[in-house]
Amino acid sequence: SEKAPSKMPFPQRVVQPVAVTQTSDPLPKSQDLTLTNNVTLSNLLSQMSCISAQASGIFSGLASEMQQLVGRTRKLASKAERLGSRVERLVRDQDPPPSTGRRPSPPARPRSRAC
Repeated sequence: SEKAPSKMPFPQRVVQPVAVTQTSDPLPKSQDLTLTNNVTLSNLLSQMSCISAQASGIFSGLASEMQQLVGRTRKLASKAERLGSRVERLVRDQDPPPSTGRRPSPPARPRSRAC
């Protein structure tokens, strides 16, 4: 079975605003502007707290993924370094000995036979 390329997931959260001027308790009929302001401010602070908690969760998840990525990167760097030294060793072992300053003679040409 062929494995699809993995994509780094983008964390998504559904955050919906709440009517900030509504309360669960019935307000007195003579609600004044100060009471409405206080209810609105309280609801806004509550929503900002929820958004902050969501952001904290997202960043914690990203930090965890980055730690895993750092670990995998370090392993790959170590493997690449080992392979690099192995290749250097193999190349060094296959190199011809240094020449004596003479040019190598050209290969002999095959003689053609006349029939």
